[in-house]
Amino acid sequence: MKRRLHAESDHEELLLPAEETTPLQSWRVPVFPPRFSPTLAVLPQHVARHALSLIGRLAAGEPAAFAGMRRLRASREICRVRVTADDRFLFKPLAHRLEVLDVINRKDFEKWLKTLN
Repeated sequence: MKRRLHAESDHEELLLPAEETTPLQSWRVPVFPPRFSPTLAVLPQHVARHALSLIGRLAAGEPAAFAGMRRLRASREICRVRVTADDRFLFKPLAHRLEVLDVINRKDFEKWLKTLN
């Protein structure tokens, strides 16, 4: 099981450039897509809570919230951070907005990337 988990993680890392160091961030108003509430509703409660907490911390510009943030190779304006070991939060940090895109399971990451095109 650990070997498969490690292999899946390595595959995900190939789709992302190196982790960035993030300087102090300004606050941003989170902007949610209409489908985000139904997305949260189907997630396990602890994942939804972590995601909402992370969104608040990112929107407030908390530097620790940006730890581990990666920009996607396929679309550099989209960033990804871990919510839990298996779940990822995707967003766009804009000038004064935090555009919320999705919370996905890492096994669905490649499928999600294909929806960008």
